[in-house]
Amino acid sequence: MLSTGACLMIRVVIISTVGASLLINFARYMNVEVDDLLKRDLVALKQDLVRFIDERGRAASAEVNSLERIWDKLSSEEFNKEDVYLVFLASDTLEGHICAKAVTEFYRSKNFLTDTIIVEGLKYDALEFLEKGLLSLVNTLSEQVFHYKREGRRVIINATGGFKAEAAYATLVGILNKCEVYYIHEKFRELIELPPLPIAIDEDFWEKYHDILDYVKEERSLDDVKAKFGDKWKEIMLLTTIWEENGEKKIKLGPAGRAFYLASTYRI
Repeated sequence: MLSTGACLMIRVVIISTVGASLLINFARYMNVEVDDLLKRDLVALKQDLVRFIDERGRAASAEVNSLERIWDKLSSEEFNKEDVYLVFLASDTLEGHICAKAVTEFYRSKNFLTDTIIVEGLKYDALEFLEKGLLSLVNTLSEQVFHYKREGRRVIINATGGFKAEAAYATLVGILNKCEVYYIHEKFRELIELPPLPIAIDEDFWEKYHDILDYVKEERSLDDVKAKFGDKWKEIMLLTTIWEENGEKKIKLGPAGRAFYLASTYRI
């Protein structure tokens, strides 16, 4: 989070997901395998990646490409670097760590205020990715959005980097919280601002089901939920994840349900 002094200057917060495209592009440029790069001294590798961004610019990585185009847009609106704070959300992988550190250091060297947050569970493990990673992404991104919007900042989500599922849930959080969301595919020439969708908090639904949503925001026994709420759980089924563990069915909010719950709870 921003220090008190920095907060006075910041008008725009750009939250960017970061993937491994920087490392992949650098490996291709060097004609080596990514795994071989990761066996090197990681401090030296990070500096090589920073230089690669400096030399290649927008071609260096997906998130840099889109971020530079967002900056072009802000510059045309007469924003200065001192007005902008860059927050990078990195996957919980070695590749994610090194790429986020390099991108952060590059933009810091260009006089932007920056920060990096590692999103726990966003790993190359399907079960952990689904059960922990996406929920952690929704929680982390929502926390950032709520914090800065409450302070009156303009919040922009750059949903280009990282796993494809990250873009989907980052977009959902952005839409539910009325943020600008940008995306650029590696084959696109232009930045895409994802248009607002007719999605909003259903006040009646929230009023009717907020008690059970609050209850299942943590893992619960499905039998306990049925005993406490009867058939009411069926009405929120699409917002939950249900699985079996040691012969007992469990239920909790899924990533989409978590995004809806947080946006409804902390409406700005």
